[in-house]
Amino acid sequence: MNAGEQVTYSVIHDFMELLGEHGLAPYAMQPAFGMAEACTCMTYVNDFDFNKNIHWILKSSLAGKLIKSDRRDNSTTAFVDLGKPVPGVKIRNYRSKIINWFKKVSLFISNKSRCDYTRLLA
Repeated sequence: MNAGEQVTYSVIHDFMELLGEHGLAPYAMQPAFGMAEACTCMTYVNDFDFNKNIHWILKSSLAGKLIKSDRRDNSTTAFVDLGKPVPGVKIRNYRSKIINWFKKVSLFISNKSRCDYTRLLA
């Protein structure tokens, strides 16, 4: 599980390369998006694959609409796919439109699940 902090290509790549030498399976990584203020992890990637879960974006597009690229050089940067929201979680942008994951937006998060900590105090 990799969440709570920024999930970056370079860290995932180095981690998997070093531990792969000791038998860690390539799909063992599970990138996620989460934060304690919003009930921990809200998205997950199961069966992680470097070929389908890393998106290469042209750096020249970072100030506007993001543009995917097949290149992997100094003109691009990697975005790690953090998966779809888990059941019960809704993530939307401030205009209530469907999120285009390749455009920067402000997010609003709602979650039907909750933890009742008062029961733990008894």
